Amino acid sequence: PIIEVATSATKKLETQMLAKLFAEQWESAIKMPLAALKLPNFPDELSDLRFGIMGLGNVGKAMLAHLQGLGHKNLVVYDSDPAVREEMIKINIFVAKDVPDFLKEAEVILGCTGHNFMSANFSECLEIIQQPRATRIPRIFVSFSSKDTEFNSLLVKIHQDNRNGPIDPLKHILYP
Repeated sequence: PIIEVATSATKKLETQMLAKLFAEQWESAIKMPLAALKLPNFPDELSDLRFGIMGLGNVGKAMLAHLQGLGHKNLVVYDSDPAVREEMIKINIFVAKDVPDFLKEAEVILGCTGHNFMSANFSECLEIIQQPRATRIPRIFVSFSSKDTEFNSLLVKIHQDNRNGPIDPLKHILYP
């Protein structure tokens, strides 16, 4: 690339803008379309959801800081780097022990890793995702990386299971 955004000073500004945009767009881009699907137990407020941040690089940390700035306390995080996980524990953030544990805890999964984090143990992750959730809403997956690859394993599975033709990963996908 001409400009390597991932390692530039611009990345910090970009990530702050991305976090703010997500919170601003929650109502129209995510909450309203999902509420129209009449999902059981769909909450009225953003603060009623348990957010999971997968990956705590520049984007993940900006999302964490922004959600905390909004007063959101119901958070779970995971990063493959043990030092980053330890840093989060020290500041009293709930850290999942691994990817499957993370998926069990989070309702809204914010993918901030830049890689397909479910690929190593996809069958276990899929089993967790498909478990019925009687008292909580279904999981919502939102990709925040420029590579948009966090959920590739899941998208491939959904595509394989879809009998109605190709799916558009840029639109809401409801997967029972």
